[in-house]
Amino acid sequence: MKWLSVCLLSALLCLLALQAMAQTEDEKFAKLTAEFLKGYFAASPITATGIGVHDYDNLLDEVDAKAVDREVARLKSFKQRLRE
Repeated sequence: MKWLSVCLLSALLCLLALQAMAQTEDEKFAKLTAEFLKGYFAASPITATGIGVHDYDNLLDEVDAKAVDREVARLKSFKQRLRE
């Protein structure tokens, strides 16, 4: 009987630990959103400054082909991550 109680208690503690470690869907979305906005503001610092995010005040938007390609790749990556 004591062995069964120890096993059940251990299983319960493991489940509680796993639940605490697991992110909810809302937490995953909030993290993804924050990451998206950080990348968006880095790619478009003029927009960031215009809406009050002053971390990029000293920068201008890059508009060359490589910068556009990087932003397109970033957006495609986020589109895929949203589908997951």
